[in-house]
Amino acid sequence: MDTGGGNVWLVVLGAVLAMATTIAVELLKYWFENRNKKNNYKILVRLELKNLIAGIDRLVAQYGTDQFFRFQEIDELRESAQRANRIREQITLIKNDGRKEEILGAIADVFNFCSDAKVLEGAAFVQPTPAMGPAFPALAPWNADVFKNRRQMLALESVDIKRKLQDLVSYLEN
Repeated sequence: MDTGGGNVWLVVLGAVLAMATTIAVELLKYWFENRNKKNNYKILVRLELKNLIAGIDRLVAQYGTDQFFRFQEIDELRESAQRANRIREQITLIKNDGRKEEILGAIADVFNFCSDAKVLEGAAFVQPTPAMGPAFPALAPWNADVFKNRRQMLALESVDIKRKLQDLVSYLEN
């Protein structure tokens, strides 16, 4: 009886099973790590978007009270948008390309809103100086209709941005 050939096949079979098991374990480990990264990223994005929503709420509430946008509130919202923008590099963890684009677009919308509000309030509260000369003898007051109308438009724009952000938060929660 020759049992040497059978032992060789058993050793080969054992090696193949060991290699298959190792590959399966590594694949499972990779899958779990990737799933955890994706879940953690979604949580982070969701929190950042909720923070942007809260910033917009504070800015609009303050606008409702004071009838202008405070520079401090605008700057705080911009800082929140900058924090949210730092998550850009990991956006590949979200599979839906349309949603990736929506997230990045919504963050860009917040930046644009902050810039528009800052420019508007800067123009509304500019103080004439002697260096400006007679070209600016009567600057419009901060509460002139032109500024009021533009502030109302910005407030409406903020509602649209907030709705986009809320839709994205709902998507990330599912």
